[in-house]
Parts: sequence; C-alpha cells; structure tokens
Amino acid sequence: MGPNGSAGLFINAAVPPDLRNFPGDWHQQLPDYYGACESIDASVGRIRKILEEEHLADNTIFVFISDHGCHFMTRNQEYKRSTHNSSLRVPLLIDGPGFESARQIQEVVGIIHLAPTLLEAAGVPIPESMKGKSLLPLLREANAREAWPNKELIQISESMTARAIRTKDWTYCVADPSGSTAEPASATYHEYQLYDQRADPNELVNLAGRKEYRENADELRGELKKLIVASGEPEPEILPAKLYP
Repeated sequence: MGPNGSAGLFINAAVPPDLRNFPGDWHQQLPDYYGACESIDASVGRIRKILEEEHLADNTIFVFISDHGCHFMTRNQEYKRSTHNSSLRVPLLIDGPGFESARQIQEVVGIIHLAPTLLEAAGVPIPESMKGKSLLPLLREANAREAWPNKELIQISESMTARAIRTKDWTYCVADPSGSTAEPASATYHEYQLYDQRADPNELVNLAGRKEYRENADELRGELKKLIVASGEPEPEILPAKLYP
C-alpha cells in the first residue's frame, strides 16, 4: 500500500492495456499501486543520496528488485501466480562498481542470474552449484548478447501446479490437468497457454491448441522439458492441447 492519500493522486492514471480489457479489481487497486510505486521511487532516491553523502557509493553495489508483479485478478482469482507479463516482469535496478554505464538490457533474464552477477561484480568466485549465469558479459562484451539463450523457466504453484518457458517471442505454459496443488511438481502436464509476444504483447489471445501454431508449440515443449530437467526435476510428459480439430 502507498502512503496515506497517495492513491488520490493517481485516481485517473493510465491503465495498462493488458489490464483494461479484463475484469478484476484494478479499478480499486491500481491508484494505490501507483502511490506505492511513487513512494518506493522516493525511498530509492533517499538511499542513493545517503550513500553519496557518506562516501559509500563508490564501494557499494545497490540493487532494487521486486519478487513479482501484479495482474489485479485479471488472469485468475488472485494477484501474482500466473505466467503473464504483469506477473513475471519485475523492476530490477543495479548501480555501483561495475554497473556505472546507464543501460537497459533487452535480453530475457531471470532472478536466478542475480546472485552470480553480484558475486562476479564483487570479485567472488561463483560456486559451480549455482545454476544461474552472470549478467556482466551482457554489459561488457558485444558478442555476449548473441550467445545469451533468452530462455527462462517459470514455476507456478499454489494457484496451480504449472511450468512455463518465456522467450523473447513466446510464453508457453503447461499445467497439471488434475488441478491439484498438493505436490510441488507433476509427472504429467497439459498444454495450457501459448502467447505470441511479438504480435500480442498484452497477451489477449491464448493460442494453445490452435493447429497453425502446432510447430511452435512442439518446439517450445522440447525446450521447456530441457529447462525442467536442468532444474533438477524428472522429465515430465506434456500432453498437447486439443481445443481445435
């Protein structure tokens, strides 16, 4: 929640296009959400100012990150556990030694890469047990972007048991067909969602099961299985969606 009275400042603020076409409670919650964001921005500024005043900025790596986004009950009956951009995309700001040049990375990266990045920036060896990769090459090496995989594994729990892969072009999600959330993973999943991030960045049309996208879904299914196995889980069976003949 934002500071008292801050919601009133944003009562007529713009509504993101991935929310405005869906029911949910964004009508009531979004102004307060914007108020909270403004308060966080001010707090980040105060922290940075103190670091400068105390002459600590040159020896401090400052990181701000959120754990999840919010879709305001537009995609399911809660706020964050979905594979949509409004849930997945989070703010990430890094400043300090090694991060002096203002730059926005366009590659698809996950929070699993944050710890290796900070360890390398601090000159600490990255343990082999860590599954993530340092993002520093994306800042320092011109050819690193070409080699970056741009594939991230997504785990959904509590709202459903599901796994997904997010690439630059696609989001492909599979879910436990039983609807159970008793177990952390499933041996069998069913194709649930497919979004074309190029043509439909607001994720308004679910393409899962459409025969003209069967080749794309098959390729994404194979890549998702690889990510699941790399995470330490057994390779699951993924059944194709059959919404269309």
